[in-house]
Order: sequence, then C-alpha cells, then structure tokens
Amino acid sequence: MSRGRVVVQAAVLALIFSAHALTAQQQTQPSGVTQVASQNSAEVMARGRLDGQQSAQGVGTGGWMAGGVVTGVLTGLIGTAIIWAVAGSSDVSVPADRRVEIAAQPPTYQSAYEAGYGEKLKSKRKGAALGGGLLGTAALVLIVLSAGDGSQ
Repeated sequence: MSRGRVVVQAAVLALIFSAHALTAQQQTQPSGVTQVASQNSAEVMARGRLDGQQSAQGVGTGGWMAGGVVTGVLTGLIGTAIIWAVAGSSDVSVPADRRVEIAAQPPTYQSAYEAGYGEKLKSKRKGAALGGGLLGTAALVLIVLSAGDGSQ
C-alpha cells in the first residue's frame, strides 16, 4: 500500500469521525417553553425570541453537514458556497408540538418565538453546511494531492 493511499484513507477516516462528533454534539434535547406572566409587549417579544432560539438550539443539523461534505468533495469551494447559500434560504417552520406549547401565549410572543426559532435554525444549518463543505473540500484537496504523489 503506497504512502499516499494511507494518507488519503487516514484523512477520510478523520473526516468521518469529526463529522460524527459534531453531529452528536449538535443533537441535544430542546428546552421547555417558559410561561410569560403579564408583561409589556417588548418584554413578551424578547422572551418569545429567546425561547424560540433556545428551542432551535436542540434541532440537529447532521444532514446539512453531510450534504456539505458530499458537496465539498464533489465540487470544492464553489459547491461549499452554494450549499451555504441554500442552507441560509431554506424553509424553517416551528414543529407542531412546539406550536401547541406556545398556543396559550400572546400573539406577539408567538410571532417573536417563530422569528427567533427561524433565525437560530438557519444559522445552525449554515454553520453545519459550511463546516461540512470545508471538510469535504479538504478531503478533495488530499485526494488530488495523493493522486499526484502516485504518478512520480
């Protein structure tokens, strides 16, 4: 087995393990929604946005990372930029079970919750897609370099 081939295999294994570790770290349980007592509108909106962001923190983004890795390996930095843009423009909606939990809250809280949830989830998706794309691009570079090593 040539030295270049061993380097490529080690790099691919390192990418797989790092992607798995990031995916496992991102999949935590979402926190509960706090009850909002009678407060003014600005406080209600701030609490709704914060609760929405905390709820989105628990949503896994492993699929976006895997898509980024595949895109990076196949297309390099151009594909990484494209998947990052797609992740930023992806559709986000609050899950039905969360909607039921916040149904008793004022409408301003609900709209702020949805806005905070959407902002945070899009941010997480973009980060995962970018990280995966960069890992995939690094793997592509290693593959190209190792292929050039064997021809000497």
